Amino acid sequence: MGLEMEKVKTCQEKMEISLTGRNEGRFEIRLNTEGKTDMTQSEKPESESRFNLVASLTEEGKPMGAKFALGGEAKVKDEVFYLKFTTLPTIPFLAMAGIDLSQIKDQWIKIDQDSMMKMAKEMAGEEWTPEMEKIYGEQSEKQKVLQKELQEKIKKALKGKKLFVVKKEFPDEKIGNVMVYHYLVALNKEGVLKVVSEMAKILEETMLKEYGTAPTFREKEFKEKLNGFLEKVGEIKGEVWIGKKDYLLYRVKGKKDIDLSKLNKKEEGSISIGLNLEYSEFNKPVKIEPPSEYKEINEILPAFFQNFFQKSILPGKDARIKADINQARTLAEMIYFDENSYKNLCRNYTLNESASNYGKQLAEIEKDIRSQQGGVLRLSCYSSKTSYCITADLASPGKGRYCVDSSGAVREIAKNSNCLGNGTSKNPYRCPKERIFLENPTQSKEPSLFQASVLEGLLKLLGK
Repeated sequence: MGLEMEKVKTCQEKMEISLTGRNEGRFEIRLNTEGKTDMTQSEKPESESRFNLVASLTEEGKPMGAKFALGGEAKVKDEVFYLKFTTLPTIPFLAMAGIDLSQIKDQWIKIDQDSMMKMAKEMAGEEWTPEMEKIYGEQSEKQKVLQKELQEKIKKALKGKKLFVVKKEFPDEKIGNVMVYHYLVALNKEGVLKVVSEMAKILEETMLKEYGTAPTFREKEFKEKLNGFLEKVGEIKGEVWIGKKDYLLYRVKGKKDIDLSKLNKKEEGSISIGLNLEYSEFNKPVKIEPPSEYKEINEILPAFFQNFFQKSILPGKDARIKADINQARTLAEMIYFDENSYKNLCRNYTLNESASNYGKQLAEIEKDIRSQQGGVLRLSCYSSKTSYCITADLASPGKGRYCVDSSGAVREIAKNSNCLGNGTSKNPYRCPKERIFLENPTQSKEPSLFQASVLEGLLKLLGK
């Protein structure tokens, strides 16, 4: 089946992904897509699809919850991406910020290298120089080459790997007019460990090549942690339907229920992940046409955010300081992943410029914060094996300090406030509890699987 699917040049597909669960409330996310793909020109694949995303969240003890709906269409033609939103969510804080989502509803938007270049020029204004244009163009081409290299390396890593084992064979069935085999299969843990390990190496090499830094990859330790995670999750099974004559994949269906307490003893609740995927119309002619009317992204976004920038919700210097501190937060998780400890994040109550692998980046962060603060660094950093807390003064008059910590808290605090705790497991380093401005609401306890960012959640899950 795998070999025959590699030969497929055109097809149509339907997909439904569901994510439901209970963790201090109930949530449900459903994504439905339907479309067609043309790989006839392998260098310039084309596609056309419709998508619909619905999410709902109900907090424990509250009858009403939040709902979110997003729908639209997407096309790729001649390496140009077109996007149209037909359903948009109502987000009150965006309206308060002067952002009117209705401006982009039912409007095709063209996104390609030229339109992105034009937008960059318009946003930079008089500061745009020929040198900047040259760098922008070189970076765009570099990204294309890097993406192709990454795709080829991943394809090579997957080739010949036994990722599934057959658990049961059901009676043959019919899908439409096609007779199909029907199997129950499960992920082959050994094959998955090998492939994921190879992909982690590829990712590390790519990050080092592109950014000059990457989490240190220790294969043995990585496999042990991933194996432990898969053991806790349990066997992952699904059903597949394969054509009897053409050996093509016609359907995939699966569902996995996970008890969160098995992943983390501090967690309660469950999560259920479902997938239903259908393929049809293999190697039949496909015609994908670009929209006849559209606006380039450089025509949409500057006007779209005009009121937002005019209101200056985040003054430039404050925004830079917050971005720097959030970058330090990401580096903290990388340090923890490498060393199973946050201790080397800080030194002498500032960021540790001597930290192995990440000292240079931490030094650059401090340098930029000092610049935004007027030349005198006003930053505090505390770290231990199990926790950390970082604060920095904001530049705008009347503003307080910006604080992040290892629990997931991200907030503004009073000017005279600082981190609490002594770094022990019973009294970890934490931001003060007062919340003047909250960017990433979390509970005061350790962050749940759904509250932490994807990166932090994954690194902590594998690291503890």
